[in-house]
Amino acid sequence: MDKIRKISNLIEAGQIGSTRIEIIDNKRIVVEGCYGINEYTGEYIKINLPKGTLTVFGDGLQLSLMKEKDVTLEGKISSIEFEGGAL
Repeated sequence: MDKIRKISNLIEAGQIGSTRIEIIDNKRIVVEGCYGINEYTGEYIKINLPKGTLTVFGDGLQLSLMKEKDVTLEGKISSIEFEGGAL
């Protein structure tokens, strides 16, 4: 029960959370609930998530929108890789 209470407190404090990823064709990805960009080139973009890292590979990748915890990427997306961690 203490672990559940601790996790609930962290979520309420905004220290951990969930991530929503929306893929539109192979041209756009919207990531909600991210913690920033690790690396950024035209061929790949690494995004920090609460539980790991999302890497988007492709050609002509661009950040078309970046808000506090939301990112929209555009370009020709060829693949996506997730490296996860545990809570």
